[in-house]
Amino acid sequence: MTKSKSKTVATSGISIGCLLAMILSYIAGHGITIIIFHGFLGWIYVIFFTVGLL
Repeated sequence: MTKSKSKTVATSGISIGCLLAMILSYIAGHGITIIIFHGFLGWIYVIFFTVGLL
């Protein structure tokens, strides 16, 4: 894979993680400031949310 393709994939992955974290936070019923904070955390919050469901 070339450098430009790998950089595009990494950038897309980060934005998807942030979006997913914000959606999960919204579903959990958090306020807007917490939703934005979870968006910054991205994949960390997604993993935390998933582990909490187990």
